[in-house]
Amino acid sequence: MRKSKQELQLDVEKKTLENKKLTESSSMKSYQRVSNELAAAQIKLLTGKIAFCFELGESV
Repeated sequence: MRKSKQELQLDVEKKTLENKKLTESSSMKSYQRVSNELAAAQIKLLTGKIAFCFELGESV
């Protein structure tokens, strides 16, 4: 359930590539879905970073 920071970064990179591919297509609905998935992946990455900092006792 809990992904590592590296896995989350790979998810973001994958979604970014998908996003770039969809901007070249004419399907706005598909583009919007991937855009939302990218935003979700970025939120998960930031959440993971914050949790990691708290585990180490560092400030954000």
